[in-house]
Amino acid sequence: MQRRRGDGINQRAVAAFMAAELSDRTGVEYDPVQLKNRIARALKGDVFTDETAGLFSFAFDFSYKDSQELRRAIATSYLNQRTHKELRSAAPIVAHEKDHISLATTFVSYIDDDGFLTCFEVTQTIQIDVDETQYISPLFEGADLESITVLFGGELVDLADSDEETFNEYNRVWKLKIKLPRVFTKGEIHQFKYRCDLNEGVDDLIPLPVAEGEKQKYIDQVTFGPFGAPYYNLTMILRCDKTPQNMTLNVWTSPDNRETLISEPVEENSKIFTASYPVLYKTSFGYAWEVSP
Repeated sequence: MQRRRGDGINQRAVAAFMAAELSDRTGVEYDPVQLKNRIARALKGDVFTDETAGLFSFAFDFSYKDSQELRRAIATSYLNQRTHKELRSAAPIVAHEKDHISLATTFVSYIDDDGFLTCFEVTQTIQIDVDETQYISPLFEGADLESITVLFGGELVDLADSDEETFNEYNRVWKLKIKLPRVFTKGEIHQFKYRCDLNEGVDDLIPLPVAEGEKQKYIDQVTFGPFGAPYYNLTMILRCDKTPQNMTLNVWTSPDNRETLISEPVEENSKIFTASYPVLYKTSFGYAWEVSP
């Protein structure tokens, strides 16, 4: 790593190196000029987002442990009351994220023998961030619902379509309205869990290009994010009847540029896959796999 005379890091050299590495590894052209300001803010400690952490980790080939430690440090900074308020006021926060801070989320998905997503369960711990409320309104993207059940921590009172944009054009975004057991006031902690059974079919998958005469193949996926406000301590678990084909763990470095996709093959021959993130804010993570009905 080149250094300037004195004690400052050569930000131009860092930007050039990262742009070259990211371009080579993702197949998407990165401009050093566009990275330079982001790097300058990060190295000064002014703004180091989880999106920037992902770019650093990928470009410099951080180990999983080092990457997680970096994200834990960012999460600790985000949880600082002043910093969290600044982040929430820096960008528009969607309605369902305004009344709470998400402290922990566990998202468990179930995949059948043919590779279709059959259901998922979400357990979320929140801290109320308004004077008082008795409702929470989580969103999720998915195929057609078969049923939804709130397992504990509240009662489902409404289910409706949301106009939020989807990652998969074949999906819909659903909005739940869950009534909490009582009125909660600012600062109180609450946990709830719900289960969604899906009726996923071929029409809900992303078709892959195949040569004439070959059997049609599809992509299915589960994703976390992006969120309008930071979400902390997220765990994604996939439980499979058998190991899915050609599974990858993916990172969208910006919700506005979904073509910029970092994709790493998952090599394990397993029926359970787990990924965890200390914080998610502007990035999206998820598993994708091949389905051949």
